[in-house]
Amino acid sequence: MQVDLKVGRDGGDQISMLAQKSDDYLSNVEINIVGKSSFLSLVHEWRPHFGKKIDKIPLPEGASEEALVLKELILRLQDKWEPPYTAEELCHCRLVPTAKVQEAILLGARENQTVGQMTSAGTGCGTCSKDIDAMISYYAKN
Repeated sequence: MQVDLKVGRDGGDQISMLAQKSDDYLSNVEINIVGKSSFLSLVHEWRPHFGKKIDKIPLPEGASEEALVLKELILRLQDKWEPPYTAEELCHCRLVPTAKVQEAILLGARENQTVGQMTSAGTGCGTCSKDIDAMISYYAKN
């Protein structure tokens, strides 16, 4: 089975992977990386892990943008990527897409109020606040 993944954000840390997946291993792995030098270094450090059994690939520690992007890629490879909110739009009264909230978290927002300042999500009726908190918890603490 062919794996074709792209994770990260435009203009920031981003990784694309094309590979063959069989018997829980990856082969013919092609990785393209765009981002800060710290992200390039992290992916370079992790590259040897992609030759191991997929469910044995360790997750990077921390909640930096670099670590969060690499964690998402690995969890997607392991079929364990299950964010708590997946609808296209998270904040209906401010029309904020879920992807914008995810981007704010990647950029360092770790509180509902900070996400609101960066995206305006949760600053209207507040109904989506619990979903924003769940996303912060999932992305930044997963």
